[in-house]
Amino acid sequence: MERNFRAYLYDIIKACQNIACFTSDLDFETYGSDIRTRAACERMFEIIGEALRRLRTEFPDLYAQIPDGDQIIAFRNIITHGYDIIDDELVWSIIKNEVPSLRLKCEECMGTE
Repeated sequence: MERNFRAYLYDIIKACQNIACFTSDLDFETYGSDIRTRAACERMFEIIGEALRRLRTEFPDLYAQIPDGDQIIAFRNIITHGYDIIDDELVWSIIKNEVPSLRLKCEECMGTE
């Protein structure tokens, strides 16, 4: 069953919101020592990457508007399949520096047809 592109964007936006909520009052040291928060954020990155992968397949014109989509999907693959090589500092940097702009871009795309 093909989903509406807004469903994928909503999934990404919601995952970004969850990551922000999970980490809002944390610093890197606290994040790094909290397995629950790390696992929760990693799960949200899996959702983001999978939703983008599906957008790429089903709605390529819309996907082209998402900056660094291929890198985000590759990051999802590392999170999913490379559990033993996850770099918490890199994840933290993405949380603080990339997730907010991804959320804003997806919110902007929600109005696209």
